[in-house]
Amino acid sequence: MKTILTILLGLIIYITPLLSQNETEIRTDGLIIPRVDRNTVNNPTAGHLVYDFVSDQFWYYTGTEWKSVNTDDQTLKD
Repeated sequence: MKTILTILLGLIIYITPLLSQNETEIRTDGLIIPRVDRNTVNNPTAGHLVYDFVSDQFWYYTGTEWKSVNTDDQTLKD
């Protein structure tokens, strides 16, 4: 029993940092988008949104390619 608990605790300690970097988190103070290298995302789907820590930018997948979300070049509308 002690061995099983040790193994489970080890898995939780190993997996938790991976989830916090690659999974969307919904918190009371906002939403955390997955932080990844977009070039390593397997099988993205249209609308997939990530924060690319390599380029330090948000990106979305159009269904055929990744596009940068560059708010400097866009007009924000109400």
